Amino acid sequence: MSLKTVHKGPSVLRLLHNLYQGFSDDTQRPLGQNVRLDDLARATIYTAPQCPHSNRLKEFLAEHNIDFEERCVLTSPETFSELEEATGQKAIPALVVDGESFIGFDSRAQRRIKRKFGV
Repeated sequence: MSLKTVHKGPSVLRLLHNLYQGFSDDTQRPLGQNVRLDDLARATIYTAPQCPHSNRLKEFLAEHNIDFEERCVLTSPETFSELEEATGQKAIPALVVDGESFIGFDSRAQRRIKRKFGV
């Protein structure tokens, strides 16, 4: 069994959520029913406990109020295989959002993540 940590807090996606409040769309959602934030984007990060880059990525996401699910690659071979399948690589930290991968954490990755989340 793999270890999962889910970070929940206010999110940039909340702006999108607020836009959808009271909006009836093709899913026949009644007016006034809220859209779950999970419906909008799913962010998963693959990390290791003592990795400084993993810790910086988690801090960055928390600072920008981006919800994420953390998967530690050292807890099980399945999680490591999941990382490789999702990103095509065996590198951490890795952020996967709606099928798009962000490998490593440097200034370039920060800019790409900010663009992706509109922060």
